[in-house]
Amino acid sequence: MSVRVKIDITQMDKEIADTLTKFQYGFTSALEGRLEKVADWGASQLRRGGPYKERTGKYTADWAYREEKVGKWAAGTPTFTIYNKKHYRLTHLLEKGHRVVLKGGRVAGKADPRVHIAPVDEKLTEYATLAVENAVDMAMRKV
Repeated sequence: MSVRVKIDITQMDKEIADTLTKFQYGFTSALEGRLEKVADWGASQLRRGGPYKERTGKYTADWAYREEKVGKWAAGTPTFTIYNKKHYRLTHLLEKGHRVVLKGGRVAGKADPRVHIAPVDEKLTEYATLAVENAVDMAMRKV
């Protein structure tokens, strides 16, 4: 849908700046909270566990998310990180697999990977993309 508006050429830069400001305000207000809900969903999915038998339950209980302070609202969007608070060293070992080494340095075999982060990451990417697209649509309606 196109709208024709007559603007004096000397006022064009001001009109463009005003339109972009309206869009930015509409975008940030529409996106506010949506990405945090996506991050919360991802942490809760990881707290459910994965295709591995956990002995203590501490690994899955320690999944959390945080909003990054550095680069906050870079490119108009907040940045969230999902992480394991206490057992962050295990995430790579479980996800990718590792060698099992006995005392004395002998390799006893290989622990198979227990892929549990990658599927959640794929869904998070999909949900975050939808959240941004919806925020853009809402902002465009306000302009």
